[in-house]
Amino acid sequence: MKLVRLGVVGCGRMGNIAQESAQKIVDCQLVAVADVRKELAEAAARKFNLKKFYTNAEDLINDEDVDAVILSLPACLRTKLALQAFAKSKHVLIEKPVAMNTSEVEKMIAAQGNLISGCCSSRFRFYESADVAEKFIAEDKLGKIKLIRCRAVLPLGKVPETTPPSWRLKKAINGGGIMMNWGCYDLDYLLGILRWSIKPELVFAQTWQLPVEFSSYAAPDSDAETHCVATIMCENNVAIHYERGEMVCAQAESAWDIIGDLGAVHLKMIEGNKKMIYVNGTSGKGAAPEVLWQGKETWDNMHLNPINDFVAAICWNRQPKTNLKQSLIIQKVTDAIYASAEQCKAVEIH
Repeated sequence: MKLVRLGVVGCGRMGNIAQESAQKIVDCQLVAVADVRKELAEAAARKFNLKKFYTNAEDLINDEDVDAVILSLPACLRTKLALQAFAKSKHVLIEKPVAMNTSEVEKMIAAQGNLISGCCSSRFRFYESADVAEKFIAEDKLGKIKLIRCRAVLPLGKVPETTPPSWRLKKAINGGGIMMNWGCYDLDYLLGILRWSIKPELVFAQTWQLPVEFSSYAAPDSDAETHCVATIMCENNVAIHYERGEMVCAQAESAWDIIGDLGAVHLKMIEGNKKMIYVNGTSGKGAAPEVLWQGKETWDNMHLNPINDFVAAICWNRQPKTNLKQSLIIQKVTDAIYASAEQCKAVEIH
């Protein structure tokens, strides 16, 4: 089988991780990197013994020795480069969030053709626990799904010693704040476990920024949210109750639940010691909880898995774990959350 020749655009933290991950995949070869900061591109090329590095992403995309491109740079820059890559018949893997807004995702889908493209928002669905949950739910033991629930809140910590990255809470760079950074993970995880069978239709949401008293926790001129809550009504009377926050004046809490009329599954998306609980309502003993899966899952291979899956998708001409059409669903929900919060009314998803 011919090796997939990869080029990575971006030599910052996520770009470096992508480059290191590519070295561990037998079916691909890292052949080039690009970054506007010459010293970073040159350092990456030297580290991985590459013959080519660029300070212009377009030059990497135009390189005939590159089959596929990983875009590991800020969200505000990705869509333009993805469109250029598609025009040059390159497969594209996009860091999360997939884009700045729905319109950008739609443009990429229109330009993609038969090329392979996906988004790294799928990371947590490569865990064994997620696979167990997906297969178990597919057996219809929960009955009709009626409620999907996520509450993931991290409390305010100590004042950071160094200024946090500016992109995290800058709308112009990342499209938004915590909803763009972590909401894409939550929605990918929950909708993906349900095999994308849930169709969101209506959103009512609110978002909050850091109060001025905590401005030292964010980069100067930050303007994006750190806390959001939404009720998302879906086809067939399914509801999603969603809350995600960081730097919140509240106790830490994290729970992901899928509740049907005959049973429920309690999940934990993130790493750590996990216990997946199945609440069985059909045992004749009331709502009886039982352990469906337990174990410890770590950050190991967290960033490698989407790249390995992307390379395999190219080799076998199949869809990646999360493709652009699925990313579009996530982005439509995200945009609707922002629109609802801004307009103080429910917003339909089309």
